[in-house]
Amino acid sequence: MATELYTKIEDYLDDALDDQERQAFEAEVRTDPALAQQLAVVRETRQRLITQWANEPAETALLETLQKIGSEHFKSGAGSGQAGAGGRLFRLAPGWWAAAAAVVATLIAAWFFLRPPSNERLYAQYGAFPEADFTVRGDSPATNDLSAAEAAFNRKDYAEALSLLQAYLTGHPDDAQARLHAGLCHLELKQYPDATAIFSEIGGSNNVWADEANWFLALTYLRQDKRTDCARILKLIPQSSGRYEQAAELLSQI
Repeated sequence: MATELYTKIEDYLDDALDDQERQAFEAEVRTDPALAQQLAVVRETRQRLITQWANEPAETALLETLQKIGSEHFKSGAGSGQAGAGGRLFRLAPGWWAAAAAVVATLIAAWFFLRPPSNERLYAQYGAFPEADFTVRGDSPATNDLSAAEAAFNRKDYAEALSLLQAYLTGHPDDAQARLHAGLCHLELKQYPDATAIFSEIGGSNNVWADEANWFLALTYLRQDKRTDCARILKLIPQSSGRYEQAAELLSQI
């Protein structure tokens, strides 16, 4: 698209044309399908960038990058060398079209095609794991496994931690804390049936880990985008639980 035409589209969308210019431009749009399509693309791109990126806290840095590009490369008037009022995101100075268009195209592609789905974004927001802190007594192969599992879990080596926890749990199947952390390993490794079985068993029992298990059971369903099941489990977390506020907040978003 020529710089002059792009500038005219920007002026039209920014209400910067006088009445005569606006009427002439709208008449041209009605008779030129290619221009009408270009106008629609620019309008939609602007709106998506402004409303969608601005409303996603996780994408604040990306929005700031676009604003920086706008202040440096998208100018208020062709050849003026001055930034436009309000820091327009899309105004091009001569010579910048190819480079700036490539940058914007790359960012738009990253946004629409590489951005994680909403359930994964929520999981990333709420799915922080507690550090493993097992009480290890004595010096035996089993307690050594547990100690090594704690270290592996805390460095996020979930495959190694799971293997060590399973070895430990062979002789200590009633250790709910170790079982819970084994469930967390399954969850992070996307082994959802195993994670669901462990969290359901602990969450349905009467022990101190029940609320934690139900919280992570809800997150297991969330990560699979099973929102009805996720909501059902979140509602089981009582007000007395330290997870209640998080559960209520997450419930309001699904």
